[in-house]
This record gives sequence, C-alpha cells and structure tokens, in this order.
Amino acid sequence: MRIVLLALAALLPLLATTPSRAALKAEPTIVYDTLCLLGVLSGDPFYVRFYPAERERWWNALPDDARRAAERIVATFKQDNGITSASLTLWYSTVDPRTLDDLIAAAGAPDRITDAMRPLQWWDTDAARQIEQTAPDVATVVRALKAAGFAEWWEAALRPQLAARAAEIEAAAKSFDPSAMLALTLGRKLAHPDITVEVLYFVKPHGISMTGQRYLTGAAYPIPITIRTALHESMHPPFDSKDPRLWQALAPLRQDPVLMPRIEHHNKSYGYNTFEGFVEEDCVKALEHTMAERLGLGIDVAEMWRANDDGMHVLAPVVYRLLHETRFLDGTESFQAWLIRMLDSGRIKVGEIRPIEGAAWTPTD
Repeated sequence: MRIVLLALAALLPLLATTPSRAALKAEPTIVYDTLCLLGVLSGDPFYVRFYPAERERWWNALPDDARRAAERIVATFKQDNGITSASLTLWYSTVDPRTLDDLIAAAGAPDRITDAMRPLQWWDTDAARQIEQTAPDVATVVRALKAAGFAEWWEAALRPQLAARAAEIEAAAKSFDPSAMLALTLGRKLAHPDITVEVLYFVKPHGISMTGQRYLTGAAYPIPITIRTALHESMHPPFDSKDPRLWQALAPLRQDPVLMPRIEHHNKSYGYNTFEGFVEEDCVKALEHTMAERLGLGIDVAEMWRANDDGMHVLAPVVYRLLHETRFLDGTESFQAWLIRMLDSGRIKVGEIRPIEGAAWTPTD
C-alpha cells in the first residue's frame, strides 16, 4: 500500500496549475453485482469457472421460469458475440439504479434506458433492441433472486469485504487527480472529472466501463491494477469514433495478415469483436501502460501482452512502443492526431504488426 501511495504522489507536480481537483471514489453496489451475476446464472462456462459455488447456490434457488429467463438473457447477447455483464451494466447505468427494486423498476420501463442512452456515444440500435428484448427476463430473474434472499446474503456476505476494499482503493488514490492525467493524455477535459469505481464480486474477468466516468472492478484485483483500470476505462474512446478521417487512415490495417485473424477468430467472450472495437481497445491498452509507467505503476508489459486475452492484442504493443519513441506524453498533440500521423507516415502499417511471442492465441471460430 505504501508503495502505491508513493508512486501516485509522483503525479503531484502535474497538478500545480490545475484549478480544481477530481477524486477517485470507490463503493460497493448490489445492482451491478446482480447484473454481472446473470451471466454466471446462465451456466456460461466462461464465467462459471470463477464462481462455481455461487452459481450452484443461486441457480438452485431460482424457480424454473427464472432459470429459463437467465438463459434467454445471455443467449440474446451472445447472438452478436456481446458480453452480457458489460451490455447490461452500461445501459442500465444511464438510469442509475441503486437497489434491486430500482433495478426491477428500470427493467419494467426499458424505454427510459434507451431514451437516456440515445444522445450518448455508446448508442447502438441493435444494443437498444437487445435491452428492450431482455428487460422482462431481467425483471423476472431479479425478482426471483430478491425473493430467494439474495439481497440479504449480499449485504451480509459480500458488502463488508467490498466496502473494505473500496476504502483501501480510495486511500491509495487520495493524492491522485485522474482528470489531470487523462486531460494531459487525450488533449481534452473530461465531461465528468471524478471517477467512481464500483467494487464488485461477480465481475471477473472483466473491468467494465459505464456512463458518467464510472467503471466496475473486482474486489480481488490488486489495487495498482484497479487504479490502472480507472485510467483505462476512462479513456474509452480515446478518439472521435465518428470521425471518418480516423477510419480512413486505419482502413489499410484491415488487410493485415496478423491483426485481422485475431479480430475475426478469437474467443468472442473476451469482447472486441469488430475491427473498430478491437482497435479502440488496443489503443487504450497502450495508453494505459504508458501513463501507468509515468506514475510509477508499471508492470512487466511483455508478460502482460502474452497473458492478456490469450495474447491476441497485437496492435497494442506497436502503439505502446511508438508512444514511448515519440515521447507522446511530453507533447501537446491529441491521441487521435498522433494516431493518424503515425498511420499516414507509415510508422504503423500493414506487415509491421507481429505475433506476440509466447502467446497462447490460436484461431477460434
């Protein structure tokens, strides 16, 4: 803990000219833990491996209609290779439910959710349809969990450990102004300067972005990783994803013989199942590691590239290397302008992306 505090103190010189300070806040939240639990309840082996006992306990507590509803929820999102927990928590966060009753009410009026999401950058017509389609089943499962005593169990068994972890995260980040570092990196001020970390139990293996500078983390994750993830999730997207100039510059990479197989044939449960989503994630990963090293929170990045998501993120090491070579953090150029410049100048091009040595990635349909 002391090492983390000292490392974060390195950011203080950057704050000298910052007129206002933001805070990294942490809190446990039953609503988002419940939404993440839905993927476990469906029996999806990608998630059950992390929570076998809890899955058995709450699956056995559900009536048949709630069991079928849980299975339908996950099947709906998996039709488009979506991640159930990420989809539900992002969209439901637009109406900020704080209790299971709030969550049931939100599922009973999905138009409130889609109306709130419509003006935001995450709007997607197909995703809106999925939220509306699954809302009755979400209400059914949450009602059944509530009737089975899930809220009481969560309060007694999970909240104390989650609250203790939240306090540790806040203490570690007390000297850390996340908005200052992110503004330095992205070349723009954040719409919501404070970052709220919702500390959960059922979120493994993900860290998930939500609306309003909030993200989900696992209580079991190391605190430096949690703080790094706060940086990471707050950078989505690191560019104007609707700017055609950006995608025109990136278009040649759609022919890259190393990158494209990893986009098209990786384990879809990891997410990043489109060219656009994969590129965004890899850029954010590269920025995260560069920023974390500046803060003294660096890790063995070569090992991370090998281990993360089976080593499929082959674009991230290229971007990371160039961020260092060009001393990006010492400049004033936005990341989007920098990325287009790297592409137009040939610093990032087809044939220069390499497989990650030692990675476990193999093509998967």
